Amino acid sequence: MKKTLLTAGALMALVAFSGADCLNEEFVIPAEVDPYEFRFKINNGNGSFQEISSIAPADYISDDIVDDIEGGNILDITVQVKPAHPGRQFTGQILMNGQLLTSYGQDPWDDFLTERSMRREYLQYFQPQPDAIERLGDVVFSNPLPSTITFENSGTIFVAPGPADTVIVRVYTQGKSRIKI
Repeated sequence: MKKTLLTAGALMALVAFSGADCLNEEFVIPAEVDPYEFRFKINNGNGSFQEISSIAPADYISDDIVDDIEGGNILDITVQVKPAHPGRQFTGQILMNGQLLTSYGQDPWDDFLTERSMRREYLQYFQPQPDAIERLGDVVFSNPLPSTITFENSGTIFVAPGPADTVIVRVYTQGKSRIKI
């Protein structure tokens, strides 16, 4: 957030001191948004899981720019698991507001002990739905912001899950904010 405000301030100072007559002009700047993080604890013992979590997007954006958000993008989705289970395989999918963002599948559980990135490991671990990701970026950052967004992580573990098994999903986004000078 501080970087965004410093950048905006520097831009405003540059324009003001350049002799340009552009007061009351609008600029669109990136708005820093904290990653949405969800910890889905796998509690049932049958090997399949379906966990749902809801968030309020405004909770992840600085109060001083939350009302100026107009659009944005989903930049990346990552998946990480805990604890280690050598030899176990699993598959899953991530949905937002009921729409599939990406699936991951038939991969060793332990490959995901290190956070795996949809952007960096595009087809190695993930099968993203680019149209849904683009469309839902606009939904997340509509003006006014939605009061809640629902994320769902579901899938199958091919060996009965243990009580501490957790799938951690992080969704990295960037909003766009309009400022006037």
